[in-house]
Amino acid sequence: MRPATGSAGPNRRRAEVFAKANDKSSPDWQVEPVEVTLEVLPGNNNHFPALRRLALAILGLLIAAVLAGVWYRFGGWGMLSTASVRGQLRGLGASARDVTSTAATIQWHTDQNLTSQVEYGATTDYGLLSAFSSALVSAHSVQLIGLTPGRTYHYAVLSADTHGQISRSGDFSFTSRRAPGSPVLSKMLAAETGPTSATIIWRTDVPATSQVEYGTTNTHRSLSVFSDAMTTTHSVTLTGLIPGTNYNAAALSTNAAGQVGKSEDFSFASTGAAGVPTIGLATVSGITTNSATVSWATDQPSSSQVACGPTTSYGSLSAYYSAELTTHSVTLSGLIPGRGYNCIAMSVNSRGLVGKSANLTFATENAAASPVITGINASDVTEESATITWSTDRPSTSQVEYGTTGPQGLLSAFFAPPVTFHSVTLSSLKPGTTYRLAAVSIGSAGATGRSATITLTTTQHGYRNQ
Repeated sequence: MRPATGSAGPNRRRAEVFAKANDKSSPDWQVEPVEVTLEVLPGNNNHFPALRRLALAILGLLIAAVLAGVWYRFGGWGMLSTASVRGQLRGLGASARDVTSTAATIQWHTDQNLTSQVEYGATTDYGLLSAFSSALVSAHSVQLIGLTPGRTYHYAVLSADTHGQISRSGDFSFTSRRAPGSPVLSKMLAAETGPTSATIIWRTDVPATSQVEYGTTNTHRSLSVFSDAMTTTHSVTLTGLIPGTNYNAAALSTNAAGQVGKSEDFSFASTGAAGVPTIGLATVSGITTNSATVSWATDQPSSSQVACGPTTSYGSLSAYYSAELTTHSVTLSGLIPGRGYNCIAMSVNSRGLVGKSANLTFATENAAASPVITGINASDVTEESATITWSTDRPSTSQVEYGTTGPQGLLSAFFAPPVTFHSVTLSSLKPGTTYRLAAVSIGSAGATGRSATITLTTTQHGYRNQ
């Protein structure tokens, strides 16, 4: 039974447990003293061992809890406890203030003193970082400079504690002001896209120049060719694109006062990788005794080469031209006179895919064959001159034989360039005189062709033949 109040009272034993984290700068990690009072009834000491064991068990649990908290606090398990993540940012407090055409100030608050920095860019990929402020504050303010007028920017704020633990906000955005008087750009569009090219069109509210910046990221961009034509309807073709690739782009226009307007970023994609080149319009021309020229077109930029031989096994290859073009021309040389040939045009694109034409046939000229002359005619006859024209069936030289009794006797100037349409002017003729003449053309093999003889009569003084 318990003793009456006011008596000597029970034999009281007191155990006090006290624990505190070593980090005195973190008062919220202090553990308040815990007092455990053990009351032992007199005259029955048989209960003391059980109570002592209970007290020791409670003491052990308290010590273990304190040690576990200290271990957890200082990284013994490689992480922070929930209580230690004190840099949670108040995302709704982040805002853009004092926005101008080239600058803006980002402000936010944290519930403890932390560092300050902002990541930002034209998309949620950001790509840009503001200057870093190591000052530990709870009210943060960072200025962004060098902005593009009239562009929408996305941003997120970053703050770190003294242990390097970084907290980050969600995404926010603002739009920089348009520069006063600068062109307003609208209706940006990738009108035509191919594997390696795209045409960008847009409009401006005033006449301005045209240029496009573009790239696969927001931080590394190329500039198109600059057009200084002042217009309100703009079109710029980008070349050298990578097939099947996404691009970001912005249009740039400068007005007569030198003020630059820039569009919002927009995206487009080049079409998938080009397939095998398609060859069309393949022809053979310029055939001589030992050469011929093969020409063709392709639907995409590609190289040029011709396979040639007496059969469709070909056997010989022309020189290889690596320049990637859509119109092609290759001259075959060292051919044998009077022989028939088969050939195909070949083009290879940037992916290494080969396009081939249908088989083409032609025959080189016989070395002994003379040019065939047709259509000889005299025109523009005056009292002292006349122009003689004719055609040949193959490229050859040009000259005229003439005289008053027969075509022999006099020779015109000699024109060596081989052509198929010929024109030679005779001069120093006598007025009112009849001349006999013939055209003479020499082929590449040295064989000479002569026309039939024709006559012409120069005019009298003061007259001109029509």
